[in-house]
Amino acid sequence: MDTAPAACPAGEVPDQADGPEAEKPRTTRLSYANYLHLDQLLDAVQPLFANGDRAAWSDERYFLIVHQTSELWVSQILVDLELALESARLAKFDSAIDRLKRANAVLELMLTTESALQHLAVDAFQQFRPRLQGVSAAQSAQLETLLTGVRHAPVAALREIVADRRDGDSNDRRQRLYLGAQLEVFITGLTRWRLNHLDVVRRFIGDRRGTGGTIGLGFLIDRLSEASRPS
Repeated sequence: MDTAPAACPAGEVPDQADGPEAEKPRTTRLSYANYLHLDQLLDAVQPLFANGDRAAWSDERYFLIVHQTSELWVSQILVDLELALESARLAKFDSAIDRLKRANAVLELMLTTESALQHLAVDAFQQFRPRLQGVSAAQSAQLETLLTGVRHAPVAALREIVADRRDGDSNDRRQRLYLGAQLEVFITGLTRWRLNHLDVVRRFIGDRRGTGGTIGLGFLIDRLSEASRPS
């Protein structure tokens, strides 16, 4: 169930204008469905425990989509953090700020996506929860990476860059301050996501143990400050 952290593909994306493949005419016209790999995407939504009950199937499908969407948002944030760092290291602060602002916007989408679970009834969730066999968001490698917050390598490196007031002209210093402000928005956003997740868990499982075997709410509360505390 683990998902590998998203790696920044900037150095790996093939140049479509180069190489013999670029000279070959496309045999079929690119369509919306092909571009999005829509068949594979929709086929990935496969509820397991409906047992012919269409309402239960719909509820578990909804649960799956919320979590799959969240994983996509996380992957984009991780990519944009790495690209923001690349730009900042080259003193391209406008680009770094734009990337970090987008990461913050996507983090807001993560909050909205998870909040959509309020439209899943607790009783409906309890129909399939006991059969999840320990499946937990805590097993997501890329979510775990994101939630390290200031200890995530690109974030830590960006913090060092914005803290350096020695180099550059006055405009560079102002841009570093702006970038630093966006970083603070990001760190605060992670704490907000944790709090929102805490509320979701409280609603669904109360004081019971977490699906992944943790102590549940207590485990999440203990980790609340981690995203904003340097190692």
